[in-house]
Amino acid sequence: MSVYTDCPIRFLGDTLTILISFTMKFTFESQSEIYYMLKALNETHTAIENGHVGLINDQTRKEFDSLRDKFQDFVLSNL
Repeated sequence: MSVYTDCPIRFLGDTLTILISFTMKFTFESQSEIYYMLKALNETHTAIENGHVGLINDQTRKEFDSLRDKFQDFVLSNL
């Protein structure tokens, strides 16, 4: 089972910001691997919500939430 997601990366230069987007493929060998990935994403989300994760801005938070949402959709489609 595999899930694909877009992963934007920002490079800051002297005068401009360069945004590179690529697609990552996550492959899972078992249902337990999927469970632990979803658990880790949910625990990270909770830590962000509670302010336990520093150095996160609105854009980074949106990108993380997008990854989490895509993964949850993947899990639901593979039940």
